[in-house]
Amino acid sequence: MLEQLNQHVERWLPDEFQGKRDEILGEARDVLQAFARSDAYAELSEATILGREVPFLMPWCAEGERVGVGGAPLVGPPPTLMEGRIDLLYKKDGTVWLADYKTDRITEPDAVKRAETYQEQARIYTEAVRHALGHRPAGFKIIFLRLGKAVPVVL
Repeated sequence: MLEQLNQHVERWLPDEFQGKRDEILGEARDVLQAFARSDAYAELSEATILGREVPFLMPWCAEGERVGVGGAPLVGPPPTLMEGRIDLLYKKDGTVWLADYKTDRITEPDAVKRAETYQEQARIYTEAVRHALGHRPAGFKIIFLRLGKAVPVVL
């Protein structure tokens, strides 16, 4: 990836950021190298990747609304469409997992607490996969790339 980054940075980097090219490349290298040395990377390298940047579109009701037959809400406003893109869908030891990459600048002691802030995202993505596949995935993990740490989000 680092070689590809060096080869293609001129094309990928918008003109307004060309003056910070070396700084941006340095930071990208640091993030990729930290992740490549991590347990999270080791786990993913042994997994079967089912999809990257997986788009979804599904009907969505606000939390707490009662849902009737066919998914229609019994009270409250009609469902809206939820659109998103799941960073990673993978299979490990026979179970399907979801993951979302984050580049947050945090310390290891703060990782679990920060992962909890993504609970609503985890709930939405889990429901999207359940809706599409007909079964609930085993779990959702936030992968903090700078730390190289994958943190499960409890739903």
